[in-house]
Amino acid sequence: MCGCHGGISLTDQHLQENKTNNETHIYEERKRLRKESSMKCIVIAVPLMAVIWMMLVVIIIAPAQIASRISREEETEEILRLCAKVSKTEDSS
Repeated sequence: MCGCHGGISLTDQHLQENKTNNETHIYEERKRLRKESSMKCIVIAVPLMAVIWMMLVVIIIAPAQIASRISREEETEEILRLCAKVSKTEDSS
């Protein structure tokens, strides 16, 4: 040991610096990997949500709209038939 470095030899000091540098490097690498992982989740989740919304529209909303439109058309046809009957009845009398 040498007294000029506070009781720590140069080799010990270099080892300590290398250990600190390695820990910093590992921390930065893990941080980068976490960021990449969260980006992958976003890249997968956003299109998946879009697909789910499209399925919702195709499976639930569109058939309901079509059924509603068909129902209105049937009601319109029924009203026209009743009007025709009333018109025939008025013509007969």
